Amino acid sequence: MRARFKLVCGLVTAAILTTLTVATGSASAGSAHGSIVSALPDARTPQILDTSSTVEEKVLDMAQVGNRIVVVGIFSQVRDVTANGGKTYSRPNVFAFDPATGAVDPSFDPLVNGEVRAVLAGPAGTTVYFGGTFTQLNGVSSRNVVEVSLATGDRTAFRAPQPNGAINDLALTGDRLILAGQFTTVGGVPHGGLATLNSTTGDLDAYMNVDVAQNHNYPDRGTAKAAVGVEKVAVSADGSRLVAIGNFRQAEGQVRDQAMVVLLGATSPTVDPNWRTRRFEPACNSAKFDSYVRDLDFAPDGSYFVIVATGSPFAGTLCDAASRWDVATTGQDVAPRWVANTGGDSLYSAEVTGSAVYVGGHQRWMNNPSGADSAAAGAVPRPGIAALDPRTGIPLSWNPGRSPRGDGAAALLATSTGLYVGMDTEYIGNRQYLRPRLAYFPLAGGTALPSEDTGTLPANVFLAGRQTATSTAGTDDVRARYYTGTTVGADQVVPTGGVTWSGVRGGFMAGNTLIYGAQSSGGIWYLWRRTFDGTTYGPAAAFDPYNDPYWSTISTGSTRNGQPIYYRGARPTFYSQLPTVTGMFFRDGRLYYTRSGAAQLFYRSFSVDSGVVGQTEYQAASTGFSDVAGTFVSGDTLYWATASTGELRRVPFVNGVPTGTVTVAAPGPRSGGPDWRARAMFLGPGGPNQAPTAAFASSCAGLVCTFDASGSADRDGTVTGYAWNFGDGTTGTGVRVNHTFPADGSRPVTLTVTDDDGATGQTVRTVTVTAPPAGTGIALRASNGASARAVTSASVQVPASVQAGDALLLVLSTNSDAAGAAPAGFAPEASQTSGTNITTQLWSRTATAADAGSTLTVALTKQAKVTLQLLAYSGVSATDLVSSASGRVDVGGTSHTTPTATAAAGSWVVSVWSDKQNAARSWTMTGSDATVRNSQAGVGSGDMATLVADSGVGVPAGQVGGLTATVPAASNRATMFTVVLTPAG
Repeated sequence: MRARFKLVCGLVTAAILTTLTVATGSASAGSAHGSIVSALPDARTPQILDTSSTVEEKVLDMAQVGNRIVVVGIFSQVRDVTANGGKTYSRPNVFAFDPATGAVDPSFDPLVNGEVRAVLAGPAGTTVYFGGTFTQLNGVSSRNVVEVSLATGDRTAFRAPQPNGAINDLALTGDRLILAGQFTTVGGVPHGGLATLNSTTGDLDAYMNVDVAQNHNYPDRGTAKAAVGVEKVAVSADGSRLVAIGNFRQAEGQVRDQAMVVLLGATSPTVDPNWRTRRFEPACNSAKFDSYVRDLDFAPDGSYFVIVATGSPFAGTLCDAASRWDVATTGQDVAPRWVANTGGDSLYSAEVTGSAVYVGGHQRWMNNPSGADSAAAGAVPRPGIAALDPRTGIPLSWNPGRSPRGDGAAALLATSTGLYVGMDTEYIGNRQYLRPRLAYFPLAGGTALPSEDTGTLPANVFLAGRQTATSTAGTDDVRARYYTGTTVGADQVVPTGGVTWSGVRGGFMAGNTLIYGAQSSGGIWYLWRRTFDGTTYGPAAAFDPYNDPYWSTISTGSTRNGQPIYYRGARPTFYSQLPTVTGMFFRDGRLYYTRSGAAQLFYRSFSVDSGVVGQTEYQAASTGFSDVAGTFVSGDTLYWATASTGELRRVPFVNGVPTGTVTVAAPGPRSGGPDWRARAMFLGPGGPNQAPTAAFASSCAGLVCTFDASGSADRDGTVTGYAWNFGDGTTGTGVRVNHTFPADGSRPVTLTVTDDDGATGQTVRTVTVTAPPAGTGIALRASNGASARAVTSASVQVPASVQAGDALLLVLSTNSDAAGAAPAGFAPEASQTSGTNITTQLWSRTATAADAGSTLTVALTKQAKVTLQLLAYSGVSATDLVSSASGRVDVGGTSHTTPTATAAAGSWVVSVWSDKQNAARSWTMTGSDATVRNSQAGVGSGDMATLVADSGVGVPAGQVGGLTATVPAASNRATMFTVVLTPAG
C-alpha cells in the first residue's frame, strides 16, 4: 500500500484544458527514494495493542496527511512509546500520530464502528477519507465511505450515497474521488466495482462508466467463491492511467482477468483496448482462492507498476509472486518484465520507491521459482518483507525480516523520509525489535546502492589466468593491457593478490569491486568479491546470501515430516555451472556468461548489492559463442577473445542483445598481435589518465543566471575542481553557482574542470541575458524582528517604508507547542511542529497604506519563548503572494537544510531556520546563495534562534531551496522552510 501525494498533470482535449491532481489511497506514484531505507527500525512508532483473543489486530492501510500519519485497520487500542508517558488510547480502527515524535494525536479520535480498509488524504491536506465496511462515524450513519477532519475527527460536509458493498480502495483525480470495492450499486445507481464521487460534496459523479463482472475462478475454474469487485487501484503520476486489480473476468464486456488498465480521458474513462494479459487467468489454488491478486503500486515516474499475489505455489504462474508491468508494453497477451517468486507464500503489499520495490506478506523466501513451500535452488531468506531490484525483481541485501511472520504485512507506506510497515505481528527481526503492528525504517542510516560501472574503453584490459593455444588451463599471473578500441598498449605485470587465477572462471569490475567465479578452499564454487584499484586487492568474500548468517539457523515456524524448516536458502544452479564458464560480464542487472560446450550467450538476473543470482537462465544469443576465452562489454559493444586463435572480436550490443556483424577488434598471435585469451578478462583502473569532460546547464531570469556543472565527468577518476569565467571580467568556482551579469548582452561562459590527477577539460557556451523592464520584479522593501521570553503574545513593528500593495510575510517560532493566532487579514502559509519542543508558523497578506509604522501582535495559546519576524516585499503578485511554502523538522545536529521546491522564473525564495537548545547561539549561513534579512539570536535555556534570508534576486526557473545553515551546538529541535514568492504580472 502506498503513499499519498498530489501529482499534477495536464489533459488537453479540443474542447477543454483540465489540470488534475492525482492522489491515491492504497496505490499511487509514491516517494522516489535515492537509496535503500535503513534495516534498523526507528523507535518512534506507536504500539497497536493485542486486546482480543478472537480478533486479529492488523494494519490495513496508512496515509500521510500534512504532518500526520493516519493508520487504519482492525484494532481497538494504541499506546504511545516516545511521548505522553506511554499513555494508552482507545482508537477503534483509526488513529493518527506525529511521525517526528511518534506521539499519538490526542485530538483525532473518530469513532468508526467497523473495518476500515482504505485511507486517503483529502484534497486540501486537512481531511482524510475512509473506506471499508463500517456503517457509522461518531454514531452517525456513514456507510462504507466518509470524509473526516484531521483536526477534530468529525465528519465534514461530504455526504456520499451508500454503496451496497465494501470499499476496498480510494483514489483522487482532480475533483473526483474514485471508489473501488465489492459493490454493484452506489446510491441505487448501477456501478460494478468502480465509481466516482465529487470530492467536496460526495455527490455521485457520472464520469466512471467502467464496470467489472464475473468471478475470476468460480464456477468453471474451482469451488472457491468470493464477491466480484475491485481490490486495489493505482493511478499513474501523470494521471493518464488507472490500473485496477481484483475478482473479475470482464470489464465493460472485454475480457480482463484480474487486472486491467483504464485510460482516464478528460470526459470519460476507457478500458485500454491495447492492454490485456493472460498471465492471471490460471486458477492457482481453486479450492481456496477465487481471486488471488492482492496489491499494486505505480513507480514514481509512472513508467511501470507492480502487482503482488497470493494463491499457493504453482510453477510458471504468477501465484505467490510479484510481477512488474511496463506501461510501454502493450498487446493482447502482455507479459511482465519480471516475476519474483516466493515459492509458495503470499504477498499482500507493494511499494515502489524508484530505488527499490518493497513487498510485504508472510513469505519465507524470495528468488524461489521452483519452490513449493520449500527453499529450492536460488532461494534466499526474506521473512515477511523484502526489497527487490526494480529492473529484475532480484532481492536486494536489505533484510530486516519479521519473525514471527503471522498472516503478513498488509500495508506499506513510503514517505519522503522512509518506509512504514503495517502488519499483524509484533516484531522486526527474530523477536528482536518490539514494534507491535507498525514499524518505520528511515532513509537516514540507509544505504546507497553500489556502483555498477564496469568501465569503458579506452581503459586497461586485465587478463587474469592467461591462456594460450598450448596452455588452456591458464596461468596464475595477471597482465594489464591498455586498449583504446583501436590501439593496443604493452602488457604490464599486475600483482595476483594471492589468487590462483588459473582456477577462476570469468570476472568483471563494478565500481571498485572485482567480482569473479572461483572455488572455496573446501572445493565449493561461489561468486567472490573484493576491492581492486589496479594493483592492490582487498580481502575476498564469497557471495552467499543463500546462507544468511542471521536467518539461516532460525526456524520458520513450519515443519516437514515432523522436522522444523529453517530460513536457510539454496544455492542457484548457476554455481554448479561456474566450472564451465568461459567468459562473464555484467550489464544493467544482468550477469551474462558463456559456457564450454555451448554456443549460446546466457544471462541471469544478478544484484551487485546482494550477490543474489537469478535462478532462471535466459539466452541473449542462441549461437556464435562456442569459441570464447574471456569477455567484456564497453558501451554498446561486446568484446571477447577467441579460444581457438586468441584474437579479440567485437559485435554491437544493443538492449542486452548482440546485434549486427562480428568483426576483429584486435589481431591475435597468428597475425602478430598479443594473445587475448584469459580465464577472466575485465576492464579496470590504471593506464594513462583521461582528461575530464566539462559540461554545464544554465538557466537565466533577467540578468541572474544559475550555472550547474554536475553533468561534467571523469571516466577514470573524479572531477575535483570547477572554475568559471563568465565573460564579463568576473570568475567563480563550484559545481553550482549563481551569477548576476552587469548588463544586457551575450557573453562566452567558460567552464574548466580539473580531475584528481590534475588533467583539465573545458567547454565554452554563449549565454544571453536581458534585464527586466525598470520597476518590475520583486525587491525587499524592509524587514524587522523581535525576540521575547515567557510571554503570551508577541509584537513586531511594521517598517515605516512599507507601502500599500507590498507583500507581508510574518514568521513566528515558539519553544513549545504554543501556537499563534494570525493577526487580522493574515492567511496561513505553512507550519511545522515537533511534539512539545518547537512550533513555527508562517502567514502572509497584502499591505495597506495604514500598515506603515503600525504594530502587529500575535496572541499565543500559552506562555512561551518566541521570535517574531516580518518581511515586506514589493513586486509580488497581489492575488498569489506565495506560490509554495514547504517545511521540515530536524532532530539533533548542528547543520540544517531547507526543503527543496520548484520555482518559476523571476520568483524570490525566502528561507527560514529556527532552532531550540540550551545554549546561546546564532545561525550561520554556509553558502552564498542567500542574503540574510533578519537574525534573532538565542540566549539559551530553550530560547528560540531564528534566521530569515532570501535569494536577493529573482531566481531562474527550476529547483530551489536545499540551503544549509548551522548553529554552534546540536539542536534540540529545528524547523526549516522554503517559501517561493510569486512575481507580479
